[in-house]
Amino acid sequence: MKDCAAKTGAPRGESLLGALTEVAARVQQARTVSQVLDTAGRGLLELGMKLGVARLEAERVVVVWAPELPELERLLGRRLIGMGGPMIPGVGAQTLDTKRPVYCPDLAVWAQWVWESLKLDPALVAGALASAGCERCLISPLEVRGRPWGFVGVVAADITEDDAPALSLFAAQVGSALEVADALEELRGRDRELEAIRAVAASGHSESQRRVRQLSLMLDLTRIATETKEVATLVDRALVRVVEALPADIAMLHLLEEGRLQRAGIRTSAEVKGLVLEPALQSPPLDGSTLISRSANERRTMIAAAEQLPETVRPVANRHGIRFVLATPLVRGDGLLGTLSVARADERRFSDEEVQLVESCAAQLGAAVEHARLFEEERRRVCDLSAINELGALIAQHLELSAVMSTAVRQLSRIAEVPNVFLVLLDETGTFLRMAATNVDHPAAKSFRLEMSEPSAAAEAVRRRAPVAIEDVRADPRVSRRLANSFGHRALLAVPLVADGRALGAMVLGETREGRRFSQGEVDRTLAVANQVAAAVANAQLYDDLKRSYDQLERAQDQLVRHERLAALGELAAVMAHEVRNPLGVIFNSLGSLRKILKPSGDAELLLRIVGEEADRLNRIVGELLDFVRPYDAQLRPVEVSSAIASAVETAVAAVAAGGVEIHTEVPPGLPPVGADSDMLRQALVNLIINAIQAMPKRGRVTVCAKGPEPEGARVMRVEVSDEGVGIPPQHLGRIFEPFFTTKASGTGLGLAVVKRIIDAHGGEIEVRSASGSGTTFTVRLPLAEA
Repeated sequence: MKDCAAKTGAPRGESLLGALTEVAARVQQARTVSQVLDTAGRGLLELGMKLGVARLEAERVVVVWAPELPELERLLGRRLIGMGGPMIPGVGAQTLDTKRPVYCPDLAVWAQWVWESLKLDPALVAGALASAGCERCLISPLEVRGRPWGFVGVVAADITEDDAPALSLFAAQVGSALEVADALEELRGRDRELEAIRAVAASGHSESQRRVRQLSLMLDLTRIATETKEVATLVDRALVRVVEALPADIAMLHLLEEGRLQRAGIRTSAEVKGLVLEPALQSPPLDGSTLISRSANERRTMIAAAEQLPETVRPVANRHGIRFVLATPLVRGDGLLGTLSVARADERRFSDEEVQLVESCAAQLGAAVEHARLFEEERRRVCDLSAINELGALIAQHLELSAVMSTAVRQLSRIAEVPNVFLVLLDETGTFLRMAATNVDHPAAKSFRLEMSEPSAAAEAVRRRAPVAIEDVRADPRVSRRLANSFGHRALLAVPLVADGRALGAMVLGETREGRRFSQGEVDRTLAVANQVAAAVANAQLYDDLKRSYDQLERAQDQLVRHERLAALGELAAVMAHEVRNPLGVIFNSLGSLRKILKPSGDAELLLRIVGEEADRLNRIVGELLDFVRPYDAQLRPVEVSSAIASAVETAVAAVAAGGVEIHTEVPPGLPPVGADSDMLRQALVNLIINAIQAMPKRGRVTVCAKGPEPEGARVMRVEVSDEGVGIPPQHLGRIFEPFFTTKASGTGLGLAVVKRIIDAHGGEIEVRSASGSGTTFTVRLPLAEA
């Protein structure tokens, strides 16, 4: 079994389910009981597991399939196949009662009563089992036609209780294949009997040719049943033969589906043209209002003349000249499957012999329809398991949780044939469920929030960590009326999402058409999908946690490197400021003295002015560099944004010549304060406003506006500084906050770098939007002050 995961690289549960699905597909092709057991047993041997199958016979259990175990069989003195004994105590009864698998961690201890009854040494038996890899076992019940058939035991050295869901689904597949094989053997037996009867009838001179045709009908129905696997094709071919053999003018088959008879097929003779059925014949209610429903209710054959038919169906008889109608039920065991009805337009009533023939046809068709339904169900189960396996492969390949969950709800909607599927997850506090994925396009799905304290199937499934199936939501107190009314649910199935013993949420299936009883197979398949989704959610959450931790570590490392660089730059700046500003002081003093002594004019005055301006620029660069490398230890206090903006505008206008630039502020009243260092915040805003003014050297408008937090948004304040300048080229947008990067002839490239450091020190964010020729907008986001 270890090879399953090794071959696929997937987790063991997913690879085991996929491998068992492939074996189950081969099992479905078997046509006899022995072929079913042999295919299943050899398929499990390929997976490193051993299969044992025991059948119930009265009060005994008989082994009908087992692999060759030479050492154990030498101890027993015979083959395992054919061995029998009384019902397995404890485990056997428990498995049959619960219809669930039972895990046996020590096969030798569990079956010790067998060895003791055979007077075998338990130690020798345990050694023989261990050498054959038969140490642990999962026992699952086998049902055929709804009744206990026996047990399936899957044995392996490393099997665990976690393998129970996958092996339980496999056991159900084997049971269904046994049903089909058993039914086919029964039909083949009838075929041989009818062939013999027809041969006798054909050779006997005292029997009429009509009798031969009737027996031929029965034989043909048996052959149709063995050759046809689809219900629709089976019904169509069978009704053609019924019309020919009786003869009859109309033959109809109705099947019972979800408590109501539904027309499954109809065939007419050549004389009946343009047949149109009334609603009462398309889907007759089981209330005795028609001959068909009366026959179904009373479980007996009924015949009526046209004038005796109810008024709801009499128009059909009148249009086509129908004189007599016969209806007989299709019964299998104690259950009703449907009805077969035939109608005749001539005056000849149905004879006793014809009634018996129609009843025999109904019995044959009942068995054939049941077997065809079983085959279709098994084919659908194989398709469902393939879809589950595909989902497992998707989960193994992707860590993108949203894609996995969206695929899961779509697949589950198709597998379970329900219109609505919801995947809801618990919040971090475990107090409510939120919508994570759904196939429903409904306003209520977008605003979905379900408190765990509120009655609901989803919350109940999460609390119990077990499936919750509700056949009729109107009569169950566990249903959220608010959600049931919003989505129009009539029936619900909720299964929990559990990973590593922790409840993560639930998957909810909603039926909107009518009340519905979810079968155990549907519950098991939904659980299989839920288990895979739970594993994906847990993996994605772990991945997100690791990614978040990695991002935090990366930010911390970047911050540490930045601090180290700034510390080194600070030392360099301090030395440079000392070494540069001393000569600058001499230069400024010398310039002042030269102007007093020489009283220069013309070119001499121009040259002295240039020297003074460049010395001022050099002094400004040194000052900005010291500002940039200075540690920013923000002293956060509540600061009114309006006063910070007003002070910054005043300082910026005084620092640079605004010329024809108009400065406009938009600060709505009543804004909450931000947590900020007022001096540092004013410096950052001053730098941004000066940049905006300098972007429009001739004229333009600078807008400074403040915007409070959104009602449902984060607790942050936004301050925007916009200009109408030429904008920033796209190739420069990514570098504007880098130190010493500038496109201005006289710029130092430190102004925006200082702004970025100040905003970071406040725990805020800054971003820029710009388009060539359309101006630039800087947006600063600052956290609000603590209440």
